[in-house]
Amino acid sequence: MKYIATFRRINPQLSSGGYETTVDIEAKNLKQAERKADKISDRCIYGAMVLLNIVPDLPILKTCSDYKRIRDALTVSALRKIERILTAFSKRRIDFAEPTDESGNYIFCGEAEVVILDKRYKPTGCELIVMQWLEGHESTDRLIEVFAEY
Repeated sequence: MKYIATFRRINPQLSSGGYETTVDIEAKNLKQAERKADKISDRCIYGAMVLLNIVPDLPILKTCSDYKRIRDALTVSALRKIERILTAFSKRRIDFAEPTDESGNYIFCGEAEVVILDKRYKPTGCELIVMQWLEGHESTDRLIEVFAEY
């Protein structure tokens, strides 16, 4: 799995004192990625490199406008769960049915339902909130609130 490590590169020659940089790391799990990141910072020849954070590469979630806010607020486990749901949704393994009246008009006070299109998909129980957030029916604050417990 691919992880992204963010470092603070300290360089006393720069007026700002340094800068942030990211490094892609291939690792089997988070612990291994952290060890590799430590080796990268230990090999810094001039100045210093301090590991700020390390997160799994989340290609779909990374494209969302609130990605940094979500990444900073949630655990790696929660981020992976959201990415898994977004991947299933983008690959049409799952969908959600919005509540409509007899004419097909959207009902704002109705309950949407998760529709499993691929029988191999194992529901997590959080699909609806993620898909509604992606479609703009739920706020980022609500998404973070729901996933804060993971």
